[in-house]
Amino acid sequence: MTGAARATGLDIPSTDEHAGALETSQALAFFPELVGDHASVQGFVDALDGWEEELFEQGIQVLSDQGVLGDPQAAIATAGHAINTALSQMLADWVREELKCRQRRRQIKALRSNQESVLPDRAEVHRRRR
Repeated sequence: MTGAARATGLDIPSTDEHAGALETSQALAFFPELVGDHASVQGFVDALDGWEEELFEQGIQVLSDQGVLGDPQAAIATAGHAINTALSQMLADWVREELKCRQRRRQIKALRSNQESVLPDRAEVHRRRR
């Protein structure tokens, strides 16, 4: 996601966790009419040591009065399209791999079933031993 955004020239701070350039760019790509004026929104961008711990222990308001982690001012629809394309590709790849795994499990199950049908019945083996 970050790589796709950076490929469009978007500079992503490490604090871009909520309502920053990444999410705002996605919103601009899909539903720009719902994105409010974000040109003056100051999000939290100072990745000081311990900022994530502070976030989880004390809440987002300690870092950002507006609840924004990142820089929404940098958001652009082009980056949003790139992000969404990258996410779609990641999802498609995951589904493809999952389907391959399921197919392999079915093949293994079928092989096991075939092996069991080829093996003699336990009662038959017991009768032969007598």
